[in-house]
This record gives sequence, C-alpha cells and structure tokens, in this order.
Amino acid sequence: MPHRNQPGAQQTHDRAVAPQRHCASGSTGGGGSSERRRRAAVLARGGLWVGVVLCGVALGGCSGSSGGPVAPTGVGPAAKLIFAVQPSNAAAGAGITPAMQVAVQDAQGNTVSTATTSITVAIGTNPASGTLAGTKTVAAVNGVATFSTLSLNLAGTGYTLTATATGLTSATSSAFNISAGEAAKLVFTVQPSTAAAGAGIAPAVQVAVQDAQGNTVTTATTSITVAIGTNPASGTLAGTTTMAAVNGVATFSTLSLNKSATGYTLIASATGLTGATSSAFNIGVGAAAKLVFTVQPSNAAAGGAITPAMQVAVQDAQGNTVMTATTSITLAIGTNPASGTLSGTTIVAAVNGVATFSTLSLNTAGSGYTLTASATGLTGATSTAFNISLSVGPAAKLVFTLQPSNAAAGGAITPGVQVAVQDAQGNTVTTATTNITVAIGTNPASGILSGTATVAAVNGVATFSTLSLNAAGTGYTLTASATGLTGATSSAFNISLSVGPAAKLVFAVPPSNAVAGAAITPAVQVAVQDAQGNAVTTATTSITVAIGTNPASGTLSGTTTVAAVNGVATFANLSINNPGTGYTLTASATGLTGATSSAFNVIVVVVVAPVTLSAGSDHTCGVAGSGAAYCWGTNTYGGLGDGTYGNNRLTPVAVSGGLTFAAVSTSDSHSCGVTTSGAAYCWGSNAGGALGNGTTTGSTTPVAVFGGLTFAAVSAGTRYTCGVTPSGAAYCWGDNGYGVLGNGTTTSSTTPVAVSGGLTFAAVSAGFINACGVTTSGTAYCWGYNGSGELGNGTTTSSATPVAVSGGLTLAAVSVGGSSPYQESHTCGVTPSGAAYCWGYNRYGQLGDGTGGTYRLTPVAVSGGLTF
Repeated sequence: MPHRNQPGAQQTHDRAVAPQRHCASGSTGGGGSSERRRRAAVLARGGLWVGVVLCGVALGGCSGSSGGPVAPTGVGPAAKLIFAVQPSNAAAGAGITPAMQVAVQDAQGNTVSTATTSITVAIGTNPASGTLAGTKTVAAVNGVATFSTLSLNLAGTGYTLTATATGLTSATSSAFNISAGEAAKLVFTVQPSTAAAGAGIAPAVQVAVQDAQGNTVTTATTSITVAIGTNPASGTLAGTTTMAAVNGVATFSTLSLNKSATGYTLIASATGLTGATSSAFNIGVGAAAKLVFTVQPSNAAAGGAITPAMQVAVQDAQGNTVMTATTSITLAIGTNPASGTLSGTTIVAAVNGVATFSTLSLNTAGSGYTLTASATGLTGATSTAFNISLSVGPAAKLVFTLQPSNAAAGGAITPGVQVAVQDAQGNTVTTATTNITVAIGTNPASGILSGTATVAAVNGVATFSTLSLNAAGTGYTLTASATGLTGATSSAFNISLSVGPAAKLVFAVPPSNAVAGAAITPAVQVAVQDAQGNAVTTATTSITVAIGTNPASGTLSGTTTVAAVNGVATFANLSINNPGTGYTLTASATGLTGATSSAFNVIVVVVVAPVTLSAGSDHTCGVAGSGAAYCWGTNTYGGLGDGTYGNNRLTPVAVSGGLTFAAVSTSDSHSCGVTTSGAAYCWGSNAGGALGNGTTTGSTTPVAVFGGLTFAAVSAGTRYTCGVTPSGAAYCWGDNGYGVLGNGTTTSSTTPVAVSGGLTFAAVSAGFINACGVTTSGTAYCWGYNGSGELGNGTTTSSATPVAVSGGLTLAAVSVGGSSPYQESHTCGVTPSGAAYCWGYNRYGQLGDGTGGTYRLTPVAVSGGLTF
C-alpha cells in the first residue's frame, strides 16, 4: 500500500510516470543489489521524484535489466484542454451537476498541475438557441478548472459545450440534454385571430404550459380556461372554454364571439400557474341576416311626417350592424287600424348598413299602427305600435324637449339640448325649419356659453350638441328664442368643477303623456350622475325602470333594463296598457340612489262615430244606409227639410236636394247635416244665423254653410250650430248670447267663426245656451252660459272661450242638455271605460247622482255603477 505522503496511487494513471526501473551503476552483482535496496528505501520514504531525477540524470538511466540508458520521463508544457468531468443532463434553468471540470494537459495528455490558466466554456452545439448562464470563465487550480454554477434556459437535445484558453487547443464536451422545468406559467402559443361575429376563431387558439424559462412542459395535462379580457363591445365568448392540455398544450377549436368590435383580448388561467393575456384581435360583422328597427316610428299627425326619421338596420345573426350593406329596404303598413295609406319614399338603400326613412306619413288617424321592413334574402322586422292623430296647427311656441343636464365646467352638456317648435296645443310642427337660438337665462356664476348657439330645426326640433359653460355654478337656466314664436326657459341645471364617481340616477327625459298601449315618446332617458348632479359619461350601468305610482293597475311593457351609453340609458319602447292619471316611473341600479319620474298620464284616443239619428225637441232626423236623410215630427220652421212649412209629419220624409249624408243633428227649430264629402248643410229656422249661410232667412231645404269648410261632424243648438273639422278645429255660428260661439265675444255671426284656444276636438255638442267638446286626448271643455255650473269648472261664471271641465277626467264623449223651464241646463259625459258623469242644473235629478235640486259645479258620477 503506498505511503500516505506518496502520490503514487494518483500518478499510476498518469502516462508521464514511467514504470520504475533498476538503475545501472556500471557493474553488476551485489553492488547493484545494494543500490536497488537503497533506492527502494528512498521510494518508501516518498522519494519517487528524486529517484526519477537521480535515475534519469545522475545515474545515466534506469533499467529493469542490465541494459543501457532509457528516454527521459516527466510532464511537458501545457498544450491542450480536456473535459475531465463531462456536463450531465439537467432541467432548464437548473444548475448542471456534478460540476463540470476542464483540465490543462500537455501534448501527451498529462495534467499540468502547475497550470492556473483561465478557461472559458461556451455553448457548442445549440439545438434550442439556449443561453448559458453562470460563471463561464474560471482559473485552473492544480491544472483543473471547475464550473459549478452553469445552467441552460431552454430545453433541447444534444447540447455540447466548448472549452477554450489562450494558446491551448480547445475541447468539446460530449452531448447532453436540457429538459423542461416545473410548470410555472401559461403562454398563448397560437394567438386568437380576427374572425366574424358568431364564427369560429381559426386557427384554433392554443395555450401552452411552460416552466419559468419558457419551455413547454410536455408532460402537463393541466385544465386551462380562457375568457374575455378586454371586452370593447360587451361580447359573449361561446364554445368550449376549458380544455385539458395534451403534451403541455391546450387547443381551443370552437371559440367564437357574438359582438363585432376592435381590440378584444383573451385571458388564460389555470390553478397554480401564472395566467396569460393574448394579443389584441378584432371581431368583424357576419353576413347580413336580418332587419331591425333601430329608430321606431313615433306618434304623428295625419298627413304629417313621422319624426324622428325611422331607421332600419341590416344586421348579422348576432345583431351587429353590417356597415358595408347597401341593401334596398322597403317599409309598408303592418297593422292598419284605420285603413290608412303610407306616403313618402318607402324604399331606401342602406348607407353604412342603415336605411333612413325621413318622408313617411299616414293620412288617416288611428291607434296601433305598425310598419314592416323587408329586403330580399333577409328576415324582416315589425315596428312597435304607434298612433296617428289629427293634424297639427301652425307654429306658435318653443319648448325644451330635452333639458340641459348638469355638466362639468368646460365639458359638453350631454345629452344634447333639444328645443322643439310646437303649435298652441303642444304638437311638434314637424315641417318647421326655424332658426332657434339658446342663451344663458339665469347666470349664477357669470359663465359664458360656448358652442353653436343658433341651430335650424330639423323636422321641428333643433339639437344643440356642442354647448358648454366655463364657470361652475348652481341654478343655471337657458332660454330659447325664435322670430315670431313664444320663447322658452329651461329647467335649472348645475355646472361643477369635475365629475365624481357615479352616485345616483336622474330622469333626463321624463315620461310624457301617451296613448294606452303605445310607445311613450320621446324615449324615456335615465342618466347616471355623481353626487353633485354631473353626468358620469363613462358609466355603462344597467338601469331598470318600473311603474312607481300605478293609478290604474297598468302593466309596463317594453325593454325595462338598459345599459347606459355615455352615462345615459334610453328606453325607446316603453308602454303602459291601462289609461290613468298620475302614473310615475322609478329607475334603479345596483349601488346607486334611484329616481322617480314626474307624473304623467296614459290616455285613450277619442274617436267619435258619426251621429246617424238625432232627436230634437219636437222633431227627429236620421241617415239611411244609402246616405239619404229623412226627418219627421213638427215642421213649424221647415226643420224637416222637405220644402214645406207647418206640415207635421208622422212618418219619415226625405230631406230635399238628393244629398248623401254621413251624419245629422237636430235642435228645437233647425237641423244640420254633414255629407260624406265633409260639406255642412242646414235647414229650418235661421234666427240669429243658425243656418250659417250668411243670412238670417230660414229655409225649408238644405243650404250650404258658408266658407267652404270641411267638417267631420256638426251639432245643432238653440239658435246656433257648432261643428268640428277633420283636423279637430271647432267652429260655431248663429246667436251668440253668453258667448256660446266660443270665440271670445258675444257678437252673433251668420257664418262660422273659430272657437278660441286652438284646441283639437274630436267632437262638440251644442245645447241651449252653452256648448261643450271633448279633445282627441279625452279632455272636456265647455263655454257659454254657466248659471248652474253647466261649464263644470267649479264656478257659475259664464265664459265666451273654452274652459276645462274640472276633475281631470278622460272622456270619450259629451252631450249638452236642452233648456229647463228656467232656462237652465246640464251636461253629461262618458269615459272610455263607460263610466258616466254629469254636472250643472239638477232640479229634477237629471245628474243621476241620487240627489235633486242641488246644482253640481263639477262632474259627479252617475249612480249605479253602470257601464255606458
């Protein structure tokens, strides 16, 4: 066994160390044996190298026999590098163990143990473009450099390392492999591509499980879930969104999105791993599939343009507007309650996918019209129901239909302020193109109004979309003015310094009075505001409206939950089915203070059928199915119209002239009728000018009412007559005691004069010395004598102009009674639901409320609960 100080066990593997040989001393025999024993002793004491030197130099060589000298032995100069410890297989990012070693050797392969050479290792073969980390240059110690911190980041098979040092032949290691590390994160290896709405995203999205160095962990079978990250259009992700990885990769081959938009992203997640976000991608619009009314038809006047203009969009199956569509779209009447005719341009080519119909009108008043939209190859659409009323009067005033909202100083007032041109009855004059100017009214902070302040009305409405105020203040108002029209002042609003977080809801456009079952127009709008009342234009809150006060147990129909756009939710198709007075709506949203709207009414459109049989005080007239008029009874003043006086008739006689009548009306001494073409004729006594032909001369045959007016109905009173035109204008003529002609005077007229107030009537009723009418919205008005409360307005003061009947009732018809022996009268009306109410003189219990002798100055219900 070698001595503990002898390096022989190591050196026996070094070719530089020659086998020990016997040294020759020039002689043989015992001397040689003695020398050998001496050398062995030296070797035994660790003197090997000394022995070698002595043997090789001083003694002239060593030999195992008695032969001559041998070649010198020992380590030569440093010549090359070798990998003494080769690199082993390792995980990506982990240290390569055991530590690699590179030795400095001479040309014969002996380690030069005195070498301290600096040796550098680098990647030789690089199958995965990996990067070598750690200390790559190390100085040799005892001729060997040890590399203990090396690692490679990318998995690959067949890596090699090279070792280099100045002046030495380099070395290349044996091949080794780097495998993936532990699963650490997810990466989109196949990003989502642009696709059409509703269509599969192709190629299939792929998500890989990777280690911290970015190597795919091919053994992973992790369940990975994808979802929408950035969602610019509130789209919905369809398809299988959770997939198990196969060979470390999850493939999502059925994904699709339903809403078109730019800049979607997907996110990938899995338990215990760092998630990933895809690159942005776009969803385009699919193929054109259907039509949709994006702006529904609104209520309008007969013959007037339906405004705002209806719009029909071409959409794909997912409901995205196909902006490239130029399809020709045709509108037609769907539901046609009054056999109306649709006029205007009914075929329009879509522009940017939307066809705008700006000239449509219907000629006949009716409730519950609908329109249909059709186009070749597309699924059609049907509009919401709307109503056509009688015609609109001349422009008279301005009204803020969309009030200014609270805003931040310098920021645009949104939504845009709107001012409408209306007639005296509050109908929008859709033909108006008036230039309207807005200005500051109340100015609490000396603010300056910026933006376009003068705008021409379009379809009767001017929209101010660029207005702003520069100074914060509370209680600003705007004024609207136009030449020749009554101006308007807006409701108060506030300008703040900045907008805070969403805090509350406000009805920006409150509900308006509407017809039962028809859409409430303009569309109700609810705004999201901060605590100071500024519009939070970034809010996309889902807002829900419901009925608050419900006076008639109505049901709210339409889309009642809408997401805000620019902080405002628009409810375009709300309706209530039951007529009633004093409805309110409430608005609510999670986390915000709710709101209650102002009160509004739901009404019925009053349509009065022509009177084809009328009983006067002493005679009766009627219209036969052929349109011929017949009368019978007393004929003292020629009221039967058969060309005779004084001949009472016990059976019907034909009214002379061969006219074709639609309706008739009789009084005590004269009769009138309206032909099917709308011409009015009267006959009989003409005291006070009751026949309306410009004279006071009676006639036993029909004479035309002067002025060429077209009437829908007439009503003969005592010594006077009233009528209503198809557009709802009321006219009266004849004796004008107590102002019964309703024109603001007590001057009699032998030709028609307009009833004051600009009201739109469905029907009028002429009595003894007062008259009443019911408007198309169901409001009753009366005028003339009021000694017993005949006008129903809570007083006994007569009026030469219409006054509203008290109580807020909605009536379908009214009828004024004749005179009593005391020249007093009464009036009755019936509601759309059939309830009867009466007011005025009640000496004989004619009001039907169970009393007698007590006048009623306002309507009282007829007893018994009957439906009339």
